[in-house]
Amino acid sequence: MKNKRIKIFAFLILLLAFTVSCDLLTQSSDSGSNIDAAIQKAVIETRAAATLEAWNAQGQDGADDSEDSDDQQGDSTDAAATDAPDATPTVTPTATVPPTPTSPPGDPTIGLGDPTYEEDFSDAAYWLEYDDDNSKVLIQDNSLRYTKKAANNYSLWTASWPKIQDYYLDVISQVPGACSGKDEWGVLFRSQDANEGHLFTITCDGFYRLRLWNGTDMTLLVESMESEHINTGSGVLNRIGVMAADDDISLYVNGFFLETINSVVYDAKGPYGVTINAIETNNLTVHFTELRYWDLAE
Repeated sequence: MKNKRIKIFAFLILLLAFTVSCDLLTQSSDSGSNIDAAIQKAVIETRAAATLEAWNAQGQDGADDSEDSDDQQGDSTDAAATDAPDATPTVTPTATVPPTPTSPPGDPTIGLGDPTYEEDFSDAAYWLEYDDDNSKVLIQDNSLRYTKKAANNYSLWTASWPKIQDYYLDVISQVPGACSGKDEWGVLFRSQDANEGHLFTITCDGFYRLRLWNGTDMTLLVESMESEHINTGSGVLNRIGVMAADDDISLYVNGFFLETINSVVYDAKGPYGVTINAIETNNLTVHFTELRYWDLAE
């Protein structure tokens, strides 16, 4: 009887021990699951952050470039949680901005290095703003806005400083509104006190010419020539360039060489500027958005 009681007591102890073991095993298993889940979540969040950081580093965060930037960032996180795809997410811009004219082979700006001076027209420090019966010059929104009020085939220009002698001058222009036919605009260079000088212009319909004003008469140095490199019509950008080196004057448009002539007139130091001539369109307005020059004497 005594042995039977001992066996029963031993059995109860074994049963209790088994129950406690199972409970501890269950707790250990649950704890392990929680740890695994926490580790997995941390890994996912780290990968998501890394993917988003890489995306931002490539300039594709969509913060300012998309109408739905929150969804863009959400997509990047989701992709990281399920192994980020190889393809980079595509960002849709909110507006189309006319591109700056590119530089083809032979463009002088490629080999000249940094410009001596760059004008972004952020203020009117080096330009005269005015509004009279003939024209208007206004510096606004990082552009010099030149308006010729009457279509009377009379060239006007405005000059800036310092005076320079041998240089490459490069100006970006755009006609935001109406223009037609031989309406023209361009640069003033190799000038004498801004009252006399050379005028290199392009037209709305794709022609260019070079003239010389001596204070009394206008002389045509390069007759009106058509060029496929001139962007025609309204709203387009054109980059107008001129190389004045010793007695040679070389003309460029959008980085493409047009021709070279020899001129010894006003080859000393002088001011430079921009010019406009409304021939067919009243209130012709041209925006000059960037001006640079490289001083070749440096």
